[in-house]
Amino acid sequence: MGGYGNLQFSLENGIYQTNAVFDQLESGTYSVQIRDNEQCVLETEIKLAQPESLIADWDITEPACAQSKDGSVFTTFTGGTEPYTSIWTNSDGEITEPTSLGIGTYSMLVSDYNQCLLDEQITLNAGACQPQIDVPNVFSPNNDRLNDFLYVDAQHLANYRLEIFNRWGHQVFVLDQNNLYWNGYIMHTEREAATGVYFYVLTAFDFDGVRLIKKGNIHLFR
Repeated sequence: MGGYGNLQFSLENGIYQTNAVFDQLESGTYSVQIRDNEQCVLETEIKLAQPESLIADWDITEPACAQSKDGSVFTTFTGGTEPYTSIWTNSDGEITEPTSLGIGTYSMLVSDYNQCLLDEQITLNAGACQPQIDVPNVFSPNNDRLNDFLYVDAQHLANYRLEIFNRWGHQVFVLDQNNLYWNGYIMHTEREAATGVYFYVLTAFDFDGVRLIKKGNIHLFR
């Protein structure tokens, strides 16, 4: 830098100091004076830039219906100074992740490297969704690990009950929220159900209390 002896520094023609660091400054243009032991002064100008404002951009997937928890929020940030840290909380103040979300209002607090903060709220809504019921019409419980179990794909339902009957009308199995699959055995026994065609009656209720009934056939092969 040159000059003679120890250097002193001044900001905006203020008091000189031996420390060359001036902190707690806002963005803007500042004049800096540097003085040596011979009272020679060098003046220069420094511009301090401020990062762009911290902004969040949302990619929102709302829950399929009021009772489901399949909503999510993917967030990208611009401005501020990386890295960013975000904390999500639900309406009860509990920390959560922005996935598997139900309807409601969620808060996101973001901080960047300089501890600049962004506090945002997002409300997720959902429309009415239609119940979906899928009962396979064939399975083969022969322990080959291929299609060994019969499952019911029931979505957007409060509950369901699938009763399975043989050709003589005798109940052989019941699937519901407690029995999620049929392994090919007669219920409450260790006897295998015979190869053949079985009949089912499915009774379900949606979240509005509307009853739904579905009937069909199931082919069991071994």
